[in-house]
Formats: sequence, structure tokens, C-alpha cells
Amino acid sequence: MSLLQDLFITIVNMSITASYVAIGVIFVRLLLKKAPKVFSYILWIPVLFRLVCPFSFGSAFSFFNLINLNAKQGIGVSEFIPQNIGLMHTPEIQSGIGSIDSAANASLPQAIPAASVNPTQIWIDVFSIIWIFGIIALLIYSIVSYVKIKGKLQTATRLNGNVFETDAIGTAFVCGFIRPKIYVPANIEDATLSYILEHERTHIRRKDYLIKPLAFLALILHWFNPLMWLCFALMSRDMEMSCDESVLHKLGDSAKGGYSNSLLSLSVKRKGLLAANPLAFGENHVKTRIKNILNYKKPAFWVIIIVVVAVCAAVIAFVANPSESATYISEDYKISLKYPSHWESNPNYIERYEGKDGFFQVGAINGESLSIDEVTKNDAFHKLNPYGSDPKIINRTIDGQEARLILPSADQPEEMRNQAGLIVKYPKAIKINGSLYYYFILWADEAHIEQIGNTLTFLKKQSGNAIDIRWDLPAYVPQLLKDYAPVRDYAEDYVREQIKYYNSLGYNITDAKITAMTLVNTGTASLTKAVEMWRLEYRLLPDDAGKVVLAGGMKMEDGWLTEWGSAGQPLLVTVRDWDSKSEIWRRVGVFNTARVQEEYHGDYTAAAMALYHDFISKTGITWEYIPTRSSVFPALPIRINMSFSNAHVSVDRGTLWLNGETKTFNYIDCGKEADYTADKTVFWSPLESDALNSGDIATGCILRFEITADGGSIHKGTILVDQSKNTENGVRFYSVALAEINADLVLAESGEDGGGCILKLPDE
Repeated sequence: MSLLQDLFITIVNMSITASYVAIGVIFVRLLLKKAPKVFSYILWIPVLFRLVCPFSFGSAFSFFNLINLNAKQGIGVSEFIPQNIGLMHTPEIQSGIGSIDSAANASLPQAIPAASVNPTQIWIDVFSIIWIFGIIALLIYSIVSYVKIKGKLQTATRLNGNVFETDAIGTAFVCGFIRPKIYVPANIEDATLSYILEHERTHIRRKDYLIKPLAFLALILHWFNPLMWLCFALMSRDMEMSCDESVLHKLGDSAKGGYSNSLLSLSVKRKGLLAANPLAFGENHVKTRIKNILNYKKPAFWVIIIVVVAVCAAVIAFVANPSESATYISEDYKISLKYPSHWESNPNYIERYEGKDGFFQVGAINGESLSIDEVTKNDAFHKLNPYGSDPKIINRTIDGQEARLILPSADQPEEMRNQAGLIVKYPKAIKINGSLYYYFILWADEAHIEQIGNTLTFLKKQSGNAIDIRWDLPAYVPQLLKDYAPVRDYAEDYVREQIKYYNSLGYNITDAKITAMTLVNTGTASLTKAVEMWRLEYRLLPDDAGKVVLAGGMKMEDGWLTEWGSAGQPLLVTVRDWDSKSEIWRRVGVFNTARVQEEYHGDYTAAAMALYHDFISKTGITWEYIPTRSSVFPALPIRINMSFSNAHVSVDRGTLWLNGETKTFNYIDCGKEADYTADKTVFWSPLESDALNSGDIATGCILRFEITADGGSIHKGTILVDQSKNTENGVRFYSVALAEINADLVLAESGEDGGGCILKLPDE
């Protein structure tokens, strides 16, 4: 897109942002109707700031946090209209007002595959040119008007100082930008003149002669927005009324009559853009100003303090952008929401994100045949009192659905970390792993629960959720659906993401099928672990193949979209751990065949291991182990940071050791399993034969634990140990992580005794 188009879209986005702020200012201004008008005048600062400045700071106290905007947020311009809208297949704006968005988006032209230029891009080009011509016309008109006024002032004579009089004008005003002068009509009575001069000098002291032209220049830039013209008129009125009050504050109440008469005697009705010039008495709202003068009373000191605090808070809220947020989308739970972008996913939990200042986690409740109030009470008054003994339940509506907010009472258990809950009824029951769920639940800290909940929306059908992905496999691989269910789920989720992407381009995928899943031989399997790479082939059917604009990596076959193109086929990489008890699958990531050829020269083994090592180094706690020191210090200390009576640990490979609380190391070789109490620490150490001799073989072990807490509750889980990379100079590199199936404990890094990990409750 051209620089002009980019600039125009930026200005439009700034104008929409300023419009929201203007509506807020008008509302606050009404609340301050009886307050001194200087505060109403100050309130227009955020509107002017939004009109001229594309950047701001982020704050949790931003006014925009009160309204649910879908626009991209950050420190820069909010993108209600995307910068690349001219290149989008299905152009879409997000003004935050659903009815306007629906009407506007329905009228926007879609891309034409055969055309060289998107129709939307052409329209933006046309509107950009109209916008520039509008600015030029208004600037010319304003300059001509100003020159005419200056021409009338050529005959003015000096009265004293910077005060001049002339019979060419009918009202008093300030003119000039560097050394402003006061011009008054000739033959004004001395009593009236004193009021006029005091008013105009007040304008000069407050720099209104600069502020008003600056505001008008901003208005010219946003001339297409009618709300900004209203704001300029209201700002001008507030400027004059606050100036009137300043004069009365100095002269006293006894001046009300004379001041009103002088205002009335000089009032004239001006037309056109001459109103843009900072003329003081020549306004068409004289009646309102006189009424305000006669009703003016000096406010009490405590009133001034309250209003000052309120106005300062409002200005900050209007100027600040919302805290930068990220978008969370769950195809399983069929929801989308926004959360602070600095929060990160906790790999030890299912669907949980957290940071130092808060967290959120999502889930679903069956609730069949139960009302939302019954479901809410069951959760709020659970026997474990997760919200305390007397939680508060508040009715809410989220995305048009019934909702209930649960706020904790003062006696909430400390380990719940101010957890609050939000239960929302699904528009239609969803299915997860074959089970139906009628209610969605969001857990978050009390400070963020409503902020996050207000952004919650349910995914619509066009996102690909309602499409059943068919398996159209050759006859010789029927066991894939049965023996490799985690791989099947991984493939389906990947295809759903592609459906969602193509639907965002406007292709409306109506059918999907997986046509092949092939296990690539990489030689990355040991006796207890396997890093596997699966080549996926799939087909997506758009409702109108003629709309599809092919890009890199895409291809059409008999009306079906396929990823068999320049990028090759996707390769899903998994890691599988197993022992005599169970199998544990983990999703490592996605490669493609073209990348394997380019980066690894067709070596699928090297590609699989590279992705695997990168995965475990990022998802686990890593440490170094020197076998030559194993008789002095075992490899991995595992501590339990919670109140417990007994813990049982077993391991399929390596050796477990116990160490009591003594001044010197006193290790006890426990073999493959051990019981220990809170006064001891358990260590895991690899066997000498477990040294990694080749980058092609994945080694590690499964460590299972069962902890009996003092209160009688049981915590069970699995810790996975991986050798993260090759042995270097006699040092082995390991990584440890909780299996994804665990949700009630977390694993943290410990700096004691040379490293290790700590098992603990999530909120400790």
C-alpha cells in the first residue's frame, strides 16, 4: 500500500479512538455540570491528544478497559481498521460496535482472484485522495479568512500597550501568535472596556490564542468525523465560560451585572469558518454564557479538591491505552479471550496462563439438566471452600449469555491466591473427548477476573469447530486410529488450526479429511522413549474454489485445498515415554518437508532430534550432571515444598537415593523406589550405562510419585526426565518436567545443593 493510504488508515484509527474518548468526556462533562467550567475545559485535553498523537502508555486504569474492543491494542494506534485491509481477501473492520461493524463489513468488497488489485485497496486510495483534498480546502479557507481579518485591522490605532481599537470590527478578540494583540471596537464606554480587556488578558495568560488554533488544525486533520466538529464547538464554549468565571473570580460577584451587559452589548453572530479564530465575545451562545455568569458561585475548597482528583483521574484514563493484551483461543472450549501479554503458559497445567500479578485458567462443566444458578452454587459452595465460606455471587451477561461471577470471601484459603470464578452458559453444548458440556468456567485472580471475562467471546461455526474431520486413510493403516490416538488428536487439532486460518481469509471451509499419516523412520527410539515424526496429508473443501487466492505452500486438487506445495507436507513431531505401567505422549512441534531439505539436507533424524532438544530445553528444568562426581553428589535433588506425611517415589531407570537432614551428605541407595518423610530429600541419579553416545537416541526415565498430605489428600503425578543434549567433556545435560496429565502440583527450579527441582502447590 502507498504511504498516503497508510497515513489515511492511521488517521481514521486515531479518529475512532478519539471518538470513544470524546463520548466519555461528554459524559463526564455532564456530571461536572455545576463544577467550575475550567475543569470541563481541561477534559478536552485527552481528545486533542488522541487526535494528534498516535502513541500512548499502557495502563490497567485505561478507559478502554471498560469497553470490549476487538481492535489490536498496544502502545501505538488501536487498529479498528487493519493497516493491510486493502490486501485482505475478506476485508473486516472492528469498530467495537457490532451493528456498525456488521453493516460496514457486509458492504466491503471481497478480493477478486483474477484481479491485479483488491477492490478495497482502490476504495481506500479514493478516500485517501478525498481526505487530502478536504484538508487542503479547509486550510486554504482558514488562511484566507485570517488574511481578511488582518486586512481589517490595518486601520487600528493603539490605545495603550497591546490594546488597539478600530471601527472595522464589531466585537473584541485576540489576534496574533507570537506577540498577541487585543483588538476592540471603537467608541466603547470605559466601564465596558475594562471588562472586555480583563477577559481578553485572561485568554492571553492561559495561552488560549494558541490552544484554539491548534485544536482547529487537529479538527482539519479529522474533518470527516462529525463528532469532532461537535467537540470543537463544546470545547470553545467551555473555554469562554471558564474565562468568564476567571474574570468574576478576580473582580468579585458585584461585577456580574456589568460584565453580563458588556458581553450582551458586543455579541454578534458569526458564520462560517471565522468561528475557528480565537475571537472572545463574538460567539452564538451568549445566552448560555450570561446564564452561567449570573449563576456562578465560588465553590467550596473541599469541592475543588474532589473535582481536581476526579478530573485528573479521568484525564489519565482517557489518555492511557489499555495494557497490551494477548489473545487466547481454545478450539476445545470454543472460546476466545484477552489477557495481559506478559503472562505465560504454565506447562504443568491444562489451559493455564500466569504472571507475577495474576493468572487465568479455563475449564468446562457438564451441568446437564441444571440451571446456571445450581451449577454456580455447586462450585461456589464446594465442600473444600475454594472461594471461602461466604462467596459473593453476581449476575452477569457475557457475549449475550447468562453468566455468574463468584467473588471470594475474606476467609478464602491462602493457597487459592484470591481465585475468583466466572461461569457462563454455552450458546450450545460442546463436546470434548466424547462428553457434552453445557457451561464454561473461567478461573482468575480477583483483580483480573472481570477484565478478562468482559473480553470472552464464543467461537462461531465458521471457525471450523463444527466440521467433522474425516479420516480417509488407505486400507493398510486402519490401526492408526486405534493404536495411536494421541497422534490422531494432534493431526485433527493441526487441521482445525488450518481451517481456522483459511476461514479468516474468507474461504468458508465446508469439509475436511485426512488422507495419510506416515511414520517417518528417524531411528530416534530407545527402550523407553521414542521421538517420532509423522508426515500428514489432508484436504480442505472451500465453498467456492473460485475465491481462493493461492499462496506459497497451497495447492488445489479437484476443488480441494492441500498443503502439498512449495512448503511440502507438515511433519508432526511427538515424544513418547513408556514403562510397565503406561504410555505418555507429548507434542513437540511441527516441521515441514521443505525445511528438512533446506536446513538439514534431508536428514529427518537430525531434524527430529533438533526439534526435540529445543522442546525439552524450553519446557523443563535443565541441569548438568558429572558422572565422575556421582559418588559425592547424585544428579537431581527432588524436594517437596508442602506439608506432607509420606511420599512414595518409583523410577523405571536410574537409581533413587535418600539424604537425611545432616551436616554431611549421607546418601542411602534405594534402588528403584523409596518412601520418605518431610525431613528427607530424594535424589535421582542415572546409571553409568545411560551415557548418551549418539545424538540419534533419546534417553531418560519416568519418575512416579504419590504424596500423602497432612490433611489426608493425595497428590499423584509423573516426572519425565530427558537427556537434553550430547555429553560434552564428561558432563551430561538433563531436563525434567511434569507430564501434561498432572494438574494439581507444579515443578519449580531450586538453586540449593547445586540445583534440582521442587514439587509444590501452584500458589505457594
